[in-house]
Amino acid sequence: MNTNILQQRIEEKAKERFDKDFADFANFVKNNPIASKLRIDNFSFMNTSGSVTDTFFNGTRITEYGESKTNIKKIESSLIERYIKEETDKLLSKIDILSDYINS
Repeated sequence: MNTNILQQRIEEKAKERFDKDFADFANFVKNNPIASKLRIDNFSFMNTSGSVTDTFFNGTRITEYGESKTNIKKIESSLIERYIKEETDKLLSKIDILSDYINS
């Protein structure tokens, strides 16, 4: 198997995991009675008025305004890096188990 394909798949799985975690977080904010109404200095976490100008989320996606006012891109990069390591470790563990089975 080509290692580039394997590396791409590991990165895809890590990004999918981040997207799921982010969607879970956005849904929590959307459905939480406090978080959905919380405003900080004219900044709303959730789009409730139909305007996405000054909101962090639009559905389960972050808005450009949210990106500009937070460190979400840094968090995304950091978590994806961590998830890539975790996915790689899982795969290597499975390869070790398979290798032990074959060699026994």
